[in-house]
Amino acid sequence: HPVKELIPQRFYFTVVDGFPVINPSVKRRPILLNIDDELVYDRFYRDFGPLNLAQITIYLRKVKSLLESGARDDRPVVHYCCSRPEKRSNAILLASAYLMVFHNLPPAEALERVEAGYPPVVPFRDASVGDCPYPCTILDCLCGLEYAHSVGWYDPRKFDVNEYNYYGSLTNGDVNWIIPGKILAFSSPHDE
Repeated sequence: HPVKELIPQRFYFTVVDGFPVINPSVKRRPILLNIDDELVYDRFYRDFGPLNLAQITIYLRKVKSLLESGARDDRPVVHYCCSRPEKRSNAILLASAYLMVFHNLPPAEALERVEAGYPPVVPFRDASVGDCPYPCTILDCLCGLEYAHSVGWYDPRKFDVNEYNYYGSLTNGDVNWIIPGKILAFSSPHDE
C-alpha cells in the first residue's frame, strides 16, 4: 500500500497489516500512530462507525500534539491502520478530519488526499438488523463536521470529551446535542 504524504514532510498515512517496517537508514525516525484498538466504535449489529465526536476530538488533539512534539525533534508522524475495511474507513475519516479542521481543506479535498491510491472504502451503515437502505459515506461525515465547525457548534479545542462521554452513556440518558441548545437526540424511552 502507498504511504500518503498528507502534510509535506510532517504527516503521513498508510495501510499496513502488522507493524510498519522503517528503513534503518532513515535519519528522521517517524512517530508511529495507530488507533485501531484505541478508538473503537461500540457496535450494535453490523454497524462499525463512524466514530463519535469524542473519539474524533481525541484523535485530532493527539495528532496535533504529536506533530508539535515531532516538529521539535524534526520527526514526522505516520498514522497507520490495518487493512480491515471498517478500520480503514474510520482511520481515513479521522485523518481527513484533521486536514479539514486544522488545515482548512474542503471535505472532498481532504478525503481525496488521504484516500487516493487505496481500494474504495466501505460506507458506514445503520445499526438495524436488515439491509442498510442508505450508505453514510466518509464524505457525508466530513461535510457534517465541516458545517458544525464553520458555524461554531464544534471546536476541537473547546469540546468537552468527558461531558460528551458522560451524557452519551446509556446510564446517563444517551443524549447528544444535534444543534446546541436547540435539538437534543436520545435513544428510545424506557421504563426507568
